[in-house]
This record gives sequence, C-alpha cells and structure tokens, in this order.
Amino acid sequence: MDLVINFIGIILLYQTVIAPPYSYTIYLPDGRSHPAACGTPIPEHYAFIRVMGRNVSAIKWPYIPCPSAGTECKLFPLNGGDAITMTGLPGAGGVDISDQTVKALPKYKDYNGSSITPATAATKSVATMTFSTGIFSMSVFANGMKYTTLQVPSTGGDITIAQGTKSFVVPKGSEVDVINLPFSVATGVLGMAMGGDDHVHYFLYHKLADAEPPQPCRSPATVQQAMHAMGGPAGNEVSLSIACSNTNYP
Repeated sequence: MDLVINFIGIILLYQTVIAPPYSYTIYLPDGRSHPAACGTPIPEHYAFIRVMGRNVSAIKWPYIPCPSAGTECKLFPLNGGDAITMTGLPGAGGVDISDQTVKALPKYKDYNGSSITPATAATKSVATMTFSTGIFSMSVFANGMKYTTLQVPSTGGDITIAQGTKSFVVPKGSEVDVINLPFSVATGVLGMAMGGDDHVHYFLYHKLADAEPPQPCRSPATVQQAMHAMGGPAGNEVSLSIACSNTNYP
C-alpha cells in the first residue's frame, strides 16, 4: 500500500457507516492535565503523529525529536480538536475490516452503558480523523500490545498530512503512527514497557462518553489491557484493543 497508518494507544474508532462501503472516525480523548474518571486518576496521555526516518519535508508543524526511539524520530503534537487530514488519498472506496479482527476485540459498551455520540466525543478530543477507504487490521507488538493498522492506496505522489494550519509532507510508500500514550512511552520504542496500574488507562475512553459509568470503573478483564476502542451506533459498537502492559495488569 502507498500509506500505512498505525493507531496506537487510547484511540476510539467509531464506525460511522455500518453498511458497505464502511467508514470510520477516530477520536483521541484529551488525556492531558491530570485526567480522572469514576473518581480514579488516570496517567496523563499525549497525542502525536509520529514519523520515523528522514523522508519528511515541507515541515510547517513544530515537532519534538524522540532520539530514544531511533534516529530521525519526530513527534508532531495533536491538539485543538481539529481533524487530521491527509491529501493525495482516494475518497469513499470503503474500509475493509475482517470479522476475525472485530471479534478479537472487546466492546466498549460492555464497560459503560452510556452512548458515545460523535458531537460529544469530538468536543472531548485533541484530534479526530475520518477515513472511508483502505484495509484495516490488528497487529501485536512483541510485548503483547495490540494496535490497529490502516493500509491506504494513494492517488498520486507525495501525501500532505495536516491538522488545522500545521502540515508536513511524506512520500508515497510511507508509514506513520497516530498515537495517544504517556509521554515517556511516546518518545521511546513502542511495544516495550508501560508501567503503572495499566488497567486505569482504559478509563480515559469514558471521557468521550455522554456520561461516565458509575463507580467503580470497569475495564476488560484480560491479561492484555485494552487501550484502543471502537464505538458505533447502538448495537454496532466494537472495541479495538491495545495492551498497555502485560506485566502491570492487576
């Protein structure tokens, strides 16, 4: 494919069109400034577009170097709630996602009876993104962290990635990460250690809901802590899961 996008961390994917051609919108909940849900503190999370390598040009977006992850690692901060846009990609061709990928992942509605509506989720997000074409799948890091990947064909050459007035350009054939993670994890080698009481990271999803669940908050009761969810219209909500850390799950 001509562009590969990895969604890593606390990222809610909402199925906006539930019949072919499928479409999704992602919401990155604002995890800055000491968030809490159900009376429980949540570790701070920061959202970035992360690009590895030297093939980034026309940069009009202040970035943070992340040398601990390798040479030429750049973090482009996501904030303000604006949509992420990517030019040079096709329009509504439909998103291909397998039943196996969907069934392997927990459902957000199992952990909160309140709905998630796009208008509410958007106001509580540092960024959103809608995509209507590509092949969507799940992958796993060596430490058990699950994440999702969208492979998208391009319609031409270079691809401009932007949020509001900020932008940069990557060539055809690039791979980028859209992440929402604790800062120390975002700047390091992804898929290594997380640390802390990992189950509470999932609670950040409740900030996107129309109402928080009653105390105590619940999270997927698996060894691999869910950190990546998909919501949708009633009866069509599915969670995409990513492990925070296998070692610190209670």
